[in-house]
Amino acid sequence: GKLNPHLAIEQVGNASSLVFAGEVEDFEEVLGNLMENAAKWGRSKIRVKIANDGHIFTVSIGDDGPGLTPDQMNEAIKRGKRLDETKPGTGLGLSIVSDTVREYGGDLKLGKSTLGGLEGSVTLPLAMKSSWRPKPFICTGWLLSKICLPCTSMVRMPTWRL
Repeated sequence: GKLNPHLAIEQVGNASSLVFAGEVEDFEEVLGNLMENAAKWGRSKIRVKIANDGHIFTVSIGDDGPGLTPDQMNEAIKRGKRLDETKPGTGLGLSIVSDTVREYGGDLKLGKSTLGGLEGSVTLPLAMKSSWRPKPFICTGWLLSKICLPCTSMVRMPTWRL
């Protein structure tokens, strides 16, 4: 990618039929913060996993960086808490993700990635197909550029096709 050419991004799962029940800007903020952290700490690889059960969907972003201990994972979600001052940042990213996901009735979990580093997993409700008829929205910017970048399309309800 342009900003992090040393990182390979692998996608596991298909999101072609997923419809997020919320504002596109909020979803971009959530994915952007998780991708930014993975790009900041990953050594060579980021894995994006997508899964759904028909009512909720999960996007997990893991890296092959140094990871965090369970105690550090709990601290990392606290607003303004920076665990390492050697990299740029404000310490707000994961708390913003947690707050935003909670507003939509979802959940953020931090854990150990199968790549060896940290994995952030967000679980969010799917829009109900019978009540929503969203305009299709294809977000390819962050995968094509190998780093999460803001999308230029602005619609209320995106269908994320990754």
